[in-house]
Amino acid sequence: MTAAGLTKFKHKYQVRVRYFEVDSQAVVHNARYLEYCEAARVEYLRGLGRKVKPGAVDDKIKVMIKKNEIVYHHPAKLDDLIDIYTRASFIKISSLGFEQVLVNHKNEKLLCTLNVIHVYLDPVTEEPVRIPDRYRKLFRDFEKENIEFIESK
Repeated sequence: MTAAGLTKFKHKYQVRVRYFEVDSQAVVHNARYLEYCEAARVEYLRGLGRKVKPGAVDDKIKVMIKKNEIVYHHPAKLDDLIDIYTRASFIKISSLGFEQVLVNHKNEKLLCTLNVIHVYLDPVTEEPVRIPDRYRKLFRDFEKENIEFIESK
């Protein structure tokens, strides 16, 4: 991914690779990338003014991850500074897609890409529910033309 490919991303979060996140070769363990991305999504949502707390959103909606799809390109190593670019890429009736790109801050190598789907659920029945219009507007206002609205599940 080139810098031009990152123009759709309006949010960037950084993390430094710590000692306990690497294996005996000083390479980041593959599961850690999911943690980095989760932290970046939380900061993305905070940046939109959303309160992030355990349990239901506004005590009316529960959000769960339905799918993570990650592609590894180059390894991150001990003490690397990683730039994590995050954007909401689509909203369907009850699901929200995020796209994330992790890049080595120093040498700009693409480390990995991640697509994740969040599903909004009723906290009691745990059945999918429509993402409220106030959240749709929040994402639309931030992402502008870079988010797709799809009226299907």
